[in-house]
Amino acid sequence: MKIIKWSFPILLAGIVIAVHYFWLSKGLFSEFTCEAEKCGGYIEIFTHIAAVITLYFFALRLHHQEKQVDIQIQQTANQKEQIELQIKHRIDDRFKSSIELLGGDDISVRIGGIYSLFYLATEEDKYRNTIANILCSYIRSRTQEKDYQLNNSNAPSNEVQVTIDLLFKEDGLFKKHFDDILNSANLRGSYLVGADFSKSECKIIDFEGSDLEKSNFEYANSESSSFESCRCKDAIFTYAIMEKTRLNKADFSGAEFSFCKLNKSSVFNTDFSNAKFHDTEFKKVHCSGDATFSDNVRVNTGSPTEKEVHESGFKSVTSMFPEGDYTLNPSGSENT
Repeated sequence: MKIIKWSFPILLAGIVIAVHYFWLSKGLFSEFTCEAEKCGGYIEIFTHIAAVITLYFFALRLHHQEKQVDIQIQQTANQKEQIELQIKHRIDDRFKSSIELLGGDDISVRIGGIYSLFYLATEEDKYRNTIANILCSYIRSRTQEKDYQLNNSNAPSNEVQVTIDLLFKEDGLFKKHFDDILNSANLRGSYLVGADFSKSECKIIDFEGSDLEKSNFEYANSESSSFESCRCKDAIFTYAIMEKTRLNKADFSGAEFSFCKLNKSSVFNTDFSNAKFHDTEFKKVHCSGDATFSDNVRVNTGSPTEKEVHESGFKSVTSMFPEGDYTLNPSGSENT
């Protein structure tokens, strides 16, 4: 508006200068004219003044344009902020809706909520740890219900197994190795009879007091996990990595440990009766108190003169396993 306001005076001044120059060139009003050199000087002065005025208004125009650009930038920033707030509200609403689905009466609705939380956790850093905790808590609370245990005495329900898969199996939250993911999972006291943890990333999981009878940990990585006071009867740990695990006061009777790594694990009052230990690594195990093994298990201490066989099951494991490296094998299958 300022440019338009001053355009008329500028135009008028230009006309006056042009007319004045015309008069001077034609010799009109000679009584008012000066010498040619002085007239030329006046014309040059007027030309410079006009150029300065032109530059001034050009600068005003640029300044006005800069203000318009700043306004547009601010408007864009405000729009971006509004969009981010809308996205945040949508994510929060999505999280709340998913939580509500977990409480649904229909199993398909609950599974939908589990998947919704899983995908949200993979997309949003903000909710990742929270969702991992919620899904672990869901397994604990769901499997501790008496009705659930009566109806799932041989295998976990579909929703529980799906939750296990999304947490620990291929492309699961713990297997993706997010930098900010929980370092451990709390599944204490869970009823997971017949659960499938094969090929899972089960590091630093607290299973203490859980029922894992006939569960499958084949090829699983359970390093530094706790199986204390667990019921793992007839469970499968073939080719599993169980180094630095706590196996104290647990029932592993009839379990399969063939080709498993139990190195640096803790064994105290643990029942391994009738368990299978074909080519199992049992190195630097920490033994205290008593542990029971099945009949006819041979202990290879690394020295052919120190091989021992205890026909009625191992007792006083501290004396049977002094500090050193061992491999447990069925009798007649020696490891040299």
